[in-house]
Amino acid sequence: MRDALSSPVPTPRRTPRRHSPRLEPFKKTIDQWLLDDLEAPPKQRHTVKRILTRLQQECGAEIAYSTVWDYVHQRHQEIA
Repeated sequence: MRDALSSPVPTPRRTPRRHSPRLEPFKKTIDQWLLDDLEAPPKQRHTVKRILTRLQQECGAEIAYSTVWDYVHQRHQEIA
């Protein structure tokens, strides 16, 4: 409360960086798929849903869609 009264500029929020232990063993696989997609035609690239489906079918992963989306979104920005 005092900070809000003393300064017209709000202090930035501190959002904790979330860790995803279930996704950890599959990150290298996802990264490889995304790197392979750089050379593939746009229509043949992996979507988040396709990545999630492949992880579930090929690797037996039990991961939430939002977890995969967060990681893929971050990696797309870093790779591009």
